[in-house]
Amino acid sequence: MFPAYCSALGLTGWLLMLGLWVAVVALVVWGVTRLFPDRRRTGPPPSPAADERSHQPVSRPAR
Repeated sequence: MFPAYCSALGLTGWLLMLGLWVAVVALVVWGVTRLFPDRRRTGPPPSPAADERSHQPVSRPAR
């Protein structure tokens, strides 16, 4: 009357189901990392001005 357990899914169905579960788990992990950020980071984030100074080339004396 009914097909055997899980035999109704072909290869495409199994791959889609696997992709769906991978996406669900990735979404849950992403959400948990956003809810509970890294506690090792303390203090305010570095200022943009300090970041800009670190990328400026070093001036060399003229010869």
